[in-house]
Amino acid sequence: MDQDHIEKWRGELESFRQKLGNIHYTELIKFAESLGRSKRKASTKHPMYESCLTGRRALSIPGHKGCLSKGTARSILDVLEGDIDAHEIQHRQEVSGGAQHGQ
Repeated sequence: MDQDHIEKWRGELESFRQKLGNIHYTELIKFAESLGRSKRKASTKHPMYESCLTGRRALSIPGHKGCLSKGTARSILDVLEGDIDAHEIQHRQEVSGGAQHGQ
């Protein structure tokens, strides 16, 4: 993962925010998976998606028919934006750590 990848994710996130009220849950599942989230094996009524990043909470993405409500989609996108931020922090630490160690 590099800064270009992070910027691509931010662009996708912004595209989703532009179409609130017209987002199907499968689109958000695909986006969450691209950020490293995976479906928890033993989920409740709504599948939970766990992050590969330390300290990030599991995320419920309800499988509704049709499009998700604006509020539900916005809440999910807010959590996924936090994932992007965490990936960026991790990337910066890796880059600065590599520079400090002469890598």
